[in-house]
Amino acid sequence: MYPSLVAIWTKAKPIYLYSQGEFNQEALRQERLKFEDVSSAVRKQGLVSFQQLDALILEGDGTITAVMKGDGSVPESVSDVLWTKKTERTLK
Repeated sequence: MYPSLVAIWTKAKPIYLYSQGEFNQEALRQERLKFEDVSSAVRKQGLVSFQQLDALILEGDGTITAVMKGDGSVPESVSDVLWTKKTERTLK
């Protein structure tokens, strides 16, 4: 079965909570997330430091995904992630 148009229009887009050493304060405030919530999500993914991350992404379903630092290439899977609800940001 095909999803309804309403479901497609209302689906939340992924958004950066943290990228390139910078917290997205606007997104944290809009989503009512505290630093403790983000830190907990990082620990649950087996990480101990934000220095290990390229980014943290709040997914459309409410989960938080960690993008670990790698070889310097930008993963294709983050091409649709927004910095704010209006602007995109590119990982370097």
